[in-house]
Amino acid sequence: MKTHFHVIYLAAGYSRRFFGNKLLAPLNGKSLYRHTLDRLLEIHREAHGAVDITVVTQYEAIREAMDALGVRCVLNPDPSRGQASSIIEGILALEGQSADNDYLVFFTGDQPFLKKETIAAYLRAVDETQPLLAAFFLDGRCRNPGAFRMSLKEEFLTLRGETGGREILKRHAKEVMPFTAFESRELQDIDVRADLTSVQGGSVYG
Repeated sequence: MKTHFHVIYLAAGYSRRFFGNKLLAPLNGKSLYRHTLDRLLEIHREAHGAVDITVVTQYEAIREAMDALGVRCVLNPDPSRGQASSIIEGILALEGQSADNDYLVFFTGDQPFLKKETIAAYLRAVDETQPLLAAFFLDGRCRNPGAFRMSLKEEFLTLRGETGGREILKRHAKEVMPFTAFESRELQDIDVRADLTSVQGGSVYG
């Protein structure tokens, strides 16, 4: 790949609708947040420096796990400020390590079904077409993960509350490269306990 991708993996939420820490909840033998992260780590190892990963969390257990793996991890000191605060913490951690033609790619820790092949195809499509922004689409709506040229960084730094990348996507809607997952289930979020119990013991893509 000719493009450098800075993956920011958001794992700092409060899981209020889950009534517990969903990121650490077990799913088929490992914590929920590890499924997509482990696939990203495989891509990172295979990308020969073209993909780096920063995990943003509020949880000490996740920080300790990332330290053991040698993965850069940023603690959000006050995630009650909303998702925008985790986005900003992740971007600030890249200070001096990025160029305007690099890409920020935001993943969330509650999408465990994204296939490695889908993620790799998404990054290749961005690498080949060089859009200003890119996003997955399902039923006409944009979904995570989103990719944004680093030149948009200053717009991200103005976000507040629960406003995330969708706000940036709306501002530049005509310049978004749409991408479709191989299977719609890949974009499923785990929001409530029923989401998790319904998939326990089933296939989680490798």
